[in-house]
This record gives sequence, structure tokens and C-alpha cells, in this order.
Amino acid sequence: MKHLSLWLLATMCLACWDRLAANEVYTARIVDADTGEPLPCVGIFVSRENTTLTNFDGEFCIKALPSDTLRMTCVGHKTLRLRANELPQVVEMQVNEGRMSEVTVMGMERLLSDIARQTEKAYKQNKKKHSQYFYRQTTVVREKQDIVEAFVDARSTVNLRDLRFLSGRHGQSWKDGQTMPSLFSNQNLHHILELAPMIFESEFWNMLATPLNKKRSISQYGELYDIEVEEITSDGRDIYKIRLQSSATEGKEQKKAPIMVGTLYVDKQGKRLLSFDGQLLNTFIDFRPDIAFRSGISVAVNLDFKINYAQDKGTPEVANMSMQTSFDGYQTRTMVFNVSDMPYMQGHKGIATKENMLETIDVAGYDSTFWANHEIIKRTKEEQEIAQAVINREREEVGIHVEADTPSPLGRLADRARLFGERIPQEKVYVHMDNTGYFLGDTIWFAAYTRRTDTGRPSRVSRVLYAELWNHDGYLVERKLVEMREGRGHWFFALPDT
Repeated sequence: MKHLSLWLLATMCLACWDRLAANEVYTARIVDADTGEPLPCVGIFVSRENTTLTNFDGEFCIKALPSDTLRMTCVGHKTLRLRANELPQVVEMQVNEGRMSEVTVMGMERLLSDIARQTEKAYKQNKKKHSQYFYRQTTVVREKQDIVEAFVDARSTVNLRDLRFLSGRHGQSWKDGQTMPSLFSNQNLHHILELAPMIFESEFWNMLATPLNKKRSISQYGELYDIEVEEITSDGRDIYKIRLQSSATEGKEQKKAPIMVGTLYVDKQGKRLLSFDGQLLNTFIDFRPDIAFRSGISVAVNLDFKINYAQDKGTPEVANMSMQTSFDGYQTRTMVFNVSDMPYMQGHKGIATKENMLETIDVAGYDSTFWANHEIIKRTKEEQEIAQAVINREREEVGIHVEADTPSPLGRLADRARLFGERIPQEKVYVHMDNTGYFLGDTIWFAAYTRRTDTGRPSRVSRVLYAELWNHDGYLVERKLVEMREGRGHWFFALPDT
């Protein structure tokens, strides 16, 4: 039988340079349609690898093609879809209309118990799952302003824990423009990243009463919380909206105990966590003698926070968080964003978090070139002022002087090349076949794998692989279009008998 010599050629279908060159930067502000208040932590989605969040002022900034559709999501509000070139300066999001649930008082408490059991089950099945997050924290104490920005790896099912800092920086500025090292010589505010309606693997919050606790009896829910349940519909999905307020009254000793209250959003069908707008009551922040205070003080605060979940095969994984608290002359704000689908800090092992977060960040270090090109979440005006002061100090320390000249043509070309690499990174194709040689009448089975060259991870950039079969004379025999899912695809060529 005659042996047929074949070449198998695989190429990727990539977007062309002209398409990329049309990318523009789009900025807008999202507010609640009823109140006009800015909405932080609204997800802005173009693709899995091109997404961002709104900041505390409701602002966002994203690169996109004019024809791209921006999807804006916020649990409790109606999802919006707008073309990039039709984006207004201010976007209003409507609140989903609710209806009172028919759940009885006893049913409300049982419902929370069921949600707690479902949540713990998901945690046990996926407790080792981890993801990477962008972390920004700003702190203002009177005339002093402090900022921390870092990439963090953490176990991510239900609540963040086992934090490992990959890269970061921190610094302080005074409102008169002076700069110096961080406001505090040490701080452990990273513990607020562990907050969730149900907290696992955190000794720090052992004394905190949370809305979900499998060990709590049904009757104990009523002793701790006043519960109201509504049902809302969002994108065709029925959702429980559960309000939990402390049932303690003034004068009771229970009033002094730390407790988490708020509004819980849960998928009605699967009892899965979607979001939680929470508040910590009766919590204290301790200030030790430091640069900010000559003597240590302890202040009672209420800490507001919001946590949103992404459902990965039924697993509630932390998608983003925001937290803030303030009292006379003091304010701290924190925002956390899951960037696992983006090419940031991939392959870094990270430094395990010590009780002093700033010391851990110093050990992890940072790449100034990388940080100069990646803002991740648009900074508020206040955050930008603090960050710019810190960046200017860093430049002065290494003797860098930056001219505010108009970029040269070569500089613009370099920027476009960098943008091309960020938006459409290089990919490698690996093809495995079921044999090393074939005869007429055989079937060539093959599997293809695509990997990003910047991360080594499966690529989601190109969705179609062109596989071509050529004979030894250099003529095309057949071409197949193979659908690539999560960087994998497979197909075959059936060789003729003659």
C-alpha cells in the first residue's frame, strides 16, 4: 500500500493591526437612576480578558473598539449593554423592582440555615481554589494621606484567605505636597479582605457574628437578626434579597458585641451567594503610637463593605470587594478586583502575608515600569493625587526627570505596539496526532492546544484554529476550521483511498 507524505499546518486567526489601531479609551460615570449616587464596583465587561470596575466615585476607564459592546453589571440593578461609541458621560442604572416573598418568619430563618449549608458545601469542595487580585487601599488621617497598591494571590471560595503578596508599593503624601514613607510603620488592615457573610480559616474574626453560620440553630438566627426577604428578578433569574439587621436593642450587653449586618443577594434556585452589602457594627480600630498619633488610641467604627461573587460551576468565588470607614479626621477605603483572567503577575509565587502588611509588600517588591502602565481600576481624583505624589518621590529618589513633551512618532508607534501586545498577545499552537505516519484511507485524528506566550496559560484570545492538510507537492488538500474552547480543540482529516 502506498504511503502518503503529508504536512499538517495549523495557523491562528488573529485580529489585524488596523482593527487594533481603532482602539480607544472610554470613560464614564455610573450612578443610581433613582438617587443619583455613584455606584462603585459595577463590573464593566468587554471580554474575559478586558474588564474593569467602577471606582468609589462610580467612574471607569477601559480600552475598546468603537463597535465593542460594554456590559455593565451590578447585583440589585438592571444589566446594561451599550456600544462603546454610544457611551454617555453619565450612565444611569435602574434598580430591579422587588416583591415581598411569601417566606414566613420561621421560613426566613430556615432559609438562612439552608444557604449556610450550601455555602459550606461549596467551600469544602473548592477550598483550595485560588485567584489573583488587584488591591488598592487609601488612608487619610488629618493632613496625611497614604496609599497601598498591590497584586495578591489568595484562596478565593466564599472569602479571601491565605494571602500572598506578589508585587506592590506603598507611600504617603501630605496635602501640602510633601512626601515620605508610609503613614504607619505597620498595619494589619489586610484582614478586612477576609470578610464575607460566612468566613472560613480566619482566627482574626472568630468573635464576629456573621449572617451565615452552619453551627447556628434556626432559633438563634431570630435572636441575632431581624430578617426581611424580598424576591427580585434580574436577567431572567429569580433572586432572594435578604435584609438582616441586628435584633439587639439599646442598653443590652449584646449591643456591644461585633456583628455583621446588611443585605444578602442569593440565587433562589441554587441557594448560591451572588452579593452582599454589609456593615460591621461595634468594631474597633487600634492606633498604636506612630507617626500619625503620639499616643495610642482605640476608636469604635462601623465598617461598610460590599462583596460580589462569580459563579464558577456553582462555586461562589470572590469577584470583587470594596470597603470603607471613616470618623473624625480619619478615612480608609479599599477596593479588590479579581484579575485572574488578565495577564498580570502570572507565574509569581508571592510572599506569605505577615501581620505587618507593609513589611510583606516591601519584601515582595515592585516593578516600576509595570506599575506605570497598569492602573487596573481608574483612580478617583483623591487617589490619583496621593499616587502621583508617591510616584514623583520615587522618581526623585532615583534621579529621574520626566519632560512633559509631546510624544514622538516613534514613541507613539511603541505605544501602539505595547497596546497590541496587551490586547492581542502572542500565542503558540501545539498539535498532537494519533500516529507518526498514515496510509491512504486512514483517518488523521489530532488535538490542538493554544498557549499565551506571556503567561503560559491556555489562551482565550483566538476562538478558531485553521488546520490545513498539504501534500508533498505543496498543494492544499483540505482545510478544517476547529473551534477552540478554553485553549483546546480537536478534529480529524479522512484520507481518500486513492
